[in-house]
Amino acid sequence: MMSWTNLDPAIRETAEQVCTEKELTALRLWENGCGYRRIGLILGISMSTARGRIHRAIDRINNVLTKEENGHDRYPVREPNSSTTPSP
Repeated sequence: MMSWTNLDPAIRETAEQVCTEKELTALRLWENGCGYRRIGLILGISMSTARGRIHRAIDRINNVLTKEENGHDRYPVREPNSSTTPSP
């Protein structure tokens, strides 16, 4: 299982620079195996808000890292997939 501490340091550093605190908190929980529902319960937000924060965080990270790769598409952070997202 992936965890925030095992995530590539460049990705963690980029996330910490470009994501809002709310996005970062949701992303950390998600990377540690929490599903959208559990993230929502922990943060006191809806499941769709949790999903939105994670998707926005991933988009921000990918945009920065893609630009650093000189225009080559690179998506180092996996997109959330409801079939592989851990359940609460």
